[in-house]
Amino acid sequence: MECLKNDSNVVIPKDTYKLAYIIHFLLGAGNLIPWNAFITAIDYFGHLYPDKHVERVFSVAYMSSTLLILTIMINWSNFGRFVSFQVRMNIGFTMFVLSLMVSPTIDWVCWPDKSTSAFYVVVASVVICGLADGLIGGSLIGSAGKLPKEYMQAVFAGTASSACLHGPKWLRNEVFVVFLTVILGFTNGYLTSVIMILVPKSVPPSEAEMAAVVMALFLALGLVSGSVLGWFWII
Repeated sequence: MECLKNDSNVVIPKDTYKLAYIIHFLLGAGNLIPWNAFITAIDYFGHLYPDKHVERVFSVAYMSSTLLILTIMINWSNFGRFVSFQVRMNIGFTMFVLSLMVSPTIDWVCWPDKSTSAFYVVVASVVICGLADGLIGGSLIGSAGKLPKEYMQAVFAGTASSACLHGPKWLRNEVFVVFLTVILGFTNGYLTSVIMILVPKSVPPSEAEMAAVVMALFLALGLVSGSVLGWFWII
């Protein structure tokens, strides 16, 4: 379905039982679940490495590596032809699995130096996770950009849903914080989905994938900027 465009000259096949929509939704969720696994365990990592600014280091490492791979995909014009979509997705999810296995493995082998070497290994796993996110996210958004608009919405709906799988217990009594977070989710989710849908449809079909990847690049650039600005709280 990657080659389909919602043009008058193209007959779009029926999505039986919404299987294609569900697949894009699950791929979008799977793209962000590994990062959520790292960031929701920030108290755990803070306990292991109390002298490190774990949250800020993780954010900058992850977002920067994601931005790097998206930049490479854009500058290398033949990237999509040289590496197929299936290969990119399989490599990305393999990197996700490997990066998530690092922290449990370190605990299992009882690494003696949990303040230096082990921390750098964990940060390296976060970088690998970010590279995988850039590879999968750029490929998935680029592919969805060539499809009807509901599939781009499915990708971002899945991405948003990945953060709803589990939440800390202390949020149950923080009604005001939860309300603000919900409002942020609605506005950010809606606006992000709209712009990601409109841009690929505003260019020729041959440029739709690249336009979607460029939008993903600028989205990552904004996230990196926010992560870097977080350090000013410390400075």
